[in-house]
Amino acid sequence: MAVVTLVNLNQIRVPLVAPYALDVLASALTDGGHDVDVLDLNLESDPFAAIASRFRDHVPDLVGLTLRNTGDLYFPSALDLPTHGSFLESHAALIGAIRAWVPRERLVIGGVGFSSNPSRLLERFDLPCGVVGPGEVVLCAMAAAVDRGVPIADAMASRRLPSAPHLALFSGVQGPLAGRVRRSFLDHRRYYHEGGLAGLRTSNGCAMQCTYCVEPFAKGGRYLRRAVDWVTGEIDQLLEAGIYDIHTCDSEFNMPIEHAKQVLRAIIERRYPGVLKFWAYCQPRPFDAEFAQLLARANFAGVNFGADHTVPEVLRALGKTWYTVEDIQRSTRLCHDHGIAVNHELLFGYPSDTPAAMYNAIDTVMALNARAMGVVVGFAVLPGTALARLYQSRVASRAPLDGFIVAGEPLVDPMFYVDPTFDAPAVFDRLKAFVGSESYRIMLPQVNSTSAECNQLVGSERIREDIMSGKRGAYWYHYPTRNVRPGAGTIAVAVGQP
Repeated sequence: MAVVTLVNLNQIRVPLVAPYALDVLASALTDGGHDVDVLDLNLESDPFAAIASRFRDHVPDLVGLTLRNTGDLYFPSALDLPTHGSFLESHAALIGAIRAWVPRERLVIGGVGFSSNPSRLLERFDLPCGVVGPGEVVLCAMAAAVDRGVPIADAMASRRLPSAPHLALFSGVQGPLAGRVRRSFLDHRRYYHEGGLAGLRTSNGCAMQCTYCVEPFAKGGRYLRRAVDWVTGEIDQLLEAGIYDIHTCDSEFNMPIEHAKQVLRAIIERRYPGVLKFWAYCQPRPFDAEFAQLLARANFAGVNFGADHTVPEVLRALGKTWYTVEDIQRSTRLCHDHGIAVNHELLFGYPSDTPAAMYNAIDTVMALNARAMGVVVGFAVLPGTALARLYQSRVASRAPLDGFIVAGEPLVDPMFYVDPTFDAPAVFDRLKAFVGSESYRIMLPQVNSTSAECNQLVGSERIREDIMSGKRGAYWYHYPTRNVRPGAGTIAVAVGQP
């Protein structure tokens, strides 16, 4: 039996998001016969004191670090915040504090943020080994190797990442996923009361090829499905803990759609109380009438569509080849028909995008009369993506880097791209003028990223106030109720009951 401590490095307090991965990892390790405890630094008022208290007198056989986010991937934060939105410096300080007590060779790092750039981050933090993708199988094998006195690198040779043979990076993207997860290793009740949501995974991975996204690298390029009874078992535990708002944290809940339908049917059969609401990320396609009906019957209160754009040429440039504007319109209409609130997320400023195309897309989506819309100008440039390759080719050819905004080490620290035709950040004011009275339901980018009313991301004062006032559920859902259009009543959205 190995003794393992799992550490949450995340320091984002608004919104407060539970490190779901630690429940998954701790469950798998416990089932493997290991002794596990969790050090959740996000709930500590003094994380450095908590580190010293935990490790001063007891050094475990293995310490697993989870790194959820490398930074705030919201372009206005790069303009507004002293750190340009980076979390790497704070992560490095915490890792340094842990290394003061724990021998370097006993440390392993993982998490979706780490998995987005594993080679460079392993070197940046000077750590011996890391896990890319789901870590439950890999970490259990590491713990077993430590328990047997076998070097981790020898025991994990079959899972070594071939793209970085000089580093001890091991892949978990081929699965399998953990079985039954016990939602008892974290203070979920506190996370719910201070964060408003709990997460739930029904599948892992993404088979799409969006040109700006790292999820296929960080989670795997195919879908690993979880058994339906494992999913409902977690819902039962969260409900028993007094949590009534659960958000799917799959890359997209409706991919693959047949598995999602099986999950929905199981939720309906459980006949959960109507106070339990679900929220989901979805793509506009696949999304049929049966799926919308199942969502409503399972008490899904809202769907956040990552529509991105509506202009066909720009959608193709973004790699969004599997749906059209007609699909966006149809999926929205199906949600409206079944009393499900809708948010659309639109992304602008990609190479080949133009302000005219942006205004066209906003007009098109405004006409759908969704409850809310999130507008983002500026793309995070992440390793392995088409944007990263564009940057690297320009550097190699000594071409102008127009549109790229770099702070710190390129492709490690926060880095963004906005097509120069958008003239950012001046375009933010033009957007506000363009949407006019519709701004009550459209979250627009502003330079003052944390205090801006429209921000629904890291450090948002609006989210903090909403949660303190007792609001729960998806953060976008409450935006229109704070900004009711003159002469209009508060929007009421009916939610289907099982």
